[in-house]
Amino acid sequence: MTEKGLHIDRLKRTPMVHFDDGKMIILGRSIIENPSEFYTPVFNWLLSDLSENDRGAEFYFAFEHINTGSVKWLFVLLKDLFLDSYIKNSSSITWIFDEEDDDMQELGYVFKELVSCKFMLIPVGSIDEEIVEKIINGQ
Repeated sequence: MTEKGLHIDRLKRTPMVHFDDGKMIILGRSIIENPSEFYTPVFNWLLSDLSENDRGAEFYFAFEHINTGSVKWLFVLLKDLFLDSYIKNSSSITWIFDEEDDDMQELGYVFKELVSCKFMLIPVGSIDEEIVEKIINGQ
């Protein structure tokens, strides 16, 4: 974590997290035994950044696989951010999923029903690092 942004490298069981200039990207696998240990520092950093900066945020989620514990944690994160008004009306969520993964697509629809912001579901050929570069570069 840095003053300017947050970056956590992707590992075998944990996703890459990149947050900078109002864009948050979580990409990869989230098959963590205790997701609270991984996501609590991310959540705290995000809350701090959102309370200090008066701007919306763009969230990009691109999971290859996510276990039940991580899904529950992600739900809590989004619920808390939206209910406590940390997220501005100008915020958006983009749920990126492998076009052949019906479970990830369905999970995206579930999350879309839970939040009240612009929410897009985007099918892609594969979840990889190129997605991150495209998001960061605004493509």
